[in-house]
Amino acid sequence: MERRGRQFELLFGFLFIPLVVSTMDRAPLFLGGRILLWGGLYVLMSLQFQRDQGALSSRLKSVLRPSAYLPATALLLGVGSALQILFVQLGWWRPLGHTHSVALVPALLLLPLIVVTTAFPMEALLRAYLPQRFPGFASWLLPPFLTAWFYLGAWNWSTFLLALGGGVVLTLIARTRAPLWVPVALHALGAWLLLCLRLP
Repeated sequence: MERRGRQFELLFGFLFIPLVVSTMDRAPLFLGGRILLWGGLYVLMSLQFQRDQGALSSRLKSVLRPSAYLPATALLLGVGSALQILFVQLGWWRPLGHTHSVALVPALLLLPLIVVTTAFPMEALLRAYLPQRFPGFASWLLPPFLTAWFYLGAWNWSTFLLALGGGVVLTLIARTRAPLWVPVALHALGAWLLLCLRLP
């Protein structure tokens, strides 16, 4: 019964519902996906807290401590600023559809917003929740696919494949026992670059 319940949760909650949302969602906002992420995070984490007596809660709280979010913020803004300078010089910088290299500071400020709306809830579900909830379902293989699944609303194979590749990298990093804020920060950087780059 428990196994069938997990299969139903995986198929319905992580595959079917995002597929339905993707028919109404649109890039670059993915507003439906972000609402779904936070709703799912609240419901699933609440249930998991009751199952594991707070073990998952402790792992998530660790990413919110100053010792975690201060280096994550420094990484985001520092690397983001360097990437902006590089990509402006290369002519690839086109934040949010602008035709010239303007809005550098507003685009940089998108990074913390992406962390809050996308990277943190998604990484919490994929790196903290899935391994505990689905230990026998190859949880190391699910996160890359589900990372790409979130971007299905773009209806663009390039975006889907880039997200899949990013999910693979994040999963490999997570398997090194890096702190959770590292994949959160890198996820935010990757999503931000999808919004701001015009690649050749």
